[in-house]
Amino acid sequence: MQKSHVLALAFALLCAGSVSAQKPLPAQSNLGQSAKEALLNKGSASQGRFRAILTGFTCNRESADDILERDGRRDEIFFLSRTVGLVQSGGQWRTVSQSTPLRSLVYGDPTGRTGRVQVGSGMPGLLGGEPGGIMTGNSFPTVPYQRRGEPTPTKLPLLLWQGELSMVLGAPKLILMPTVWEWDGPDDLLTMLGRPFISAPILSFPDRLLGALTQNFTGGAAAGGSEVELLSRIVQPVNAEWALGREIRVGKSFLGDAKDRPIGMKDASNAEYSFQPFGVVLTYDTADWMSKTDFGNGRGIITVRYVDAEALKGDYTLFVQIERQ
Repeated sequence: MQKSHVLALAFALLCAGSVSAQKPLPAQSNLGQSAKEALLNKGSASQGRFRAILTGFTCNRESADDILERDGRRDEIFFLSRTVGLVQSGGQWRTVSQSTPLRSLVYGDPTGRTGRVQVGSGMPGLLGGEPGGIMTGNSFPTVPYQRRGEPTPTKLPLLLWQGELSMVLGAPKLILMPTVWEWDGPDDLLTMLGRPFISAPILSFPDRLLGALTQNFTGGAAAGGSEVELLSRIVQPVNAEWALGREIRVGKSFLGDAKDRPIGMKDASNAEYSFQPFGVVLTYDTADWMSKTDFGNGRGIITVRYVDAEALKGDYTLFVQIERQ
């Protein structure tokens, strides 16, 4: 064989081997950029950092106050919030964490009081004083669902909770309980509410709230049901031993029973009123869905309304923003 033929054959064999070695490459090169990103980001789409912020409130009807208004003119209110973590074990939900109650400053008539936030349209009487005291129709801020500035731990906008939520199997689910209270004193409330929780099965949750802990809300209304109906599954009254304010009782004496109490108390018996807070279910799915949805007051803004028994009169709406960070 001539030398030129040998070189030609060697070159042909070399090229064939090169093509054979590169056969997988066309298939790899067909992987689109979005698919590559999805592979690189696998797992990150099922967890995220969120926060819940109380942006403001509206007084739909002021509460029945001390006739002498010794606590200040009209209503004086403050906000309390707590989060409880739950995990499912053996077919039952159990508490695994409980935050210390978060308490805001008092809002209303500042006359003669230090550390109050001056809010409301109540006007001074003959003895003078500063304007303030929350009346029916008052809101704070003026547009209560529009957040004004960054949240703080004591004043509106009030940071109720922030942290990570995940779809990882076994990750805790949270129940956020934002509440509004009528201030009367004495100021020893947190001693009562700060008792440590006892880890125990949760047997008294509404079925709808338990469903919200397990249901996938991604896709919102597209998954079935209106946005309002879906939200009603997420925000439910909580009847559990650790429910914020559950231990508070107000008597029905004709002399009244002046004390700090939550707005939203209901008839419990012929002798007293009791309370159940609303719980907002925070899982990755619910928080992500709420943060993207406009329920009528802007994206991520939900409302929690507390209405007293008729004799106590109070009726307040809280505006809570669920935000993904």
